[in-house]
Amino acid sequence: MHEFLLAERELRRRFAELEKEMWARFAAPDLHPVDLEKIQKMYDEYTMVETFNDAGDKATVITTTVRPSQHLTRARYTLERIDGKLRIKRLEWKCQVCEANGNITLSDGKVRECMVCHGVGWFVAPPPKKE
Repeated sequence: MHEFLLAERELRRRFAELEKEMWARFAAPDLHPVDLEKIQKMYDEYTMVETFNDAGDKATVITTTVRPSQHLTRARYTLERIDGKLRIKRLEWKCQVCEANGNITLSDGKVRECMVCHGVGWFVAPPPKKE
């Protein structure tokens, strides 16, 4: 998992460099909507493994991470042993609507199951739409 996080960090660094090149090519000088270096620094500082629960052929890892939308959140990776190595089998994100508790409190005080994560506290981002 550590190697994955390092590889992901390098990927984000490369992406930030490509994005800077794109903005330099198409935008007015010194115009850029976000500070990519600040985002990269934030990603580097905050991304870490919180827990690692090994269950033999499977494991669950929870990390603190910065999502592409640039907000700090938690990610839960389900790993499975394939050919002797633990591989990522599933990636879930902490539900921001219910703060990972599975329920939301309505304005009238009633508690309802979260409509985003369906009471689980974690959700899988939908796949990109096919065109």
